[in-house]
Amino acid sequence: MDRAAETLDSLMGALLTDAPGVRDLLRERLAATQRAADAPAAARAATLLLLHSLADFADFRGLAAALAAFDPAPADPADQMRADAVVLGRPSLDHAHDHDDPRLRPVRQRLFDDLRNRIDLAPDERLLLAKVLVDHDSMRNDMTACARVLALMQDLLPRASLRWQATWWRMAAETHAYTGHTSVASGQSRRGSRACSCALAAWARLVWPV
Repeated sequence: MDRAAETLDSLMGALLTDAPGVRDLLRERLAATQRAADAPAAARAATLLLLHSLADFADFRGLAAALAAFDPAPADPADQMRADAVVLGRPSLDHAHDHDDPRLRPVRQRLFDDLRNRIDLAPDERLLLAKVLVDHDSMRNDMTACARVLALMQDLLPRASLRWQATWWRMAAETHAYTGHTSVASGQSRRGSRACSCALAAWARLVWPV
């Protein structure tokens, strides 16, 4: 693995744990690759920045630069799955795009197939990409598609981190509540709360470098 790829993989790990300062690190990485006129590396950094925003819609610093540098057809095919997730989530970040654009249908199918068939993806990243897919299907009001993604990820949950278990259960509860399955939603909300409490307790025990 080359140094640049190793750095980006480390940043992806930090993104998935929402480590302190990860947004600044991603912005610095994007700026550095742009100064070096390395468009493929800049596109990869932009993809991670956009995925960070799509993870919880809480931090949008550097969004315009990331949108401008993003490449939906990355040079390395190994990056396509992350790029597809960003393409599906991009309408929620940039109103120049539309969730109902018919050109997104093959992208949506490709990401769903990859989530179902690829076994080389870590559980937390798989849940992040699946979350973006559920968000996209929700914006299209296609709750049947949402339910298929939720079912697809069910067996994966015990292998994911507590943070992503909590994120997933909350999203599943919201989806089932929207479709009127309130008893299912209530049970999944309780699971999400328990996972969140455990994650917070573990987080409090960590000692972060200063």
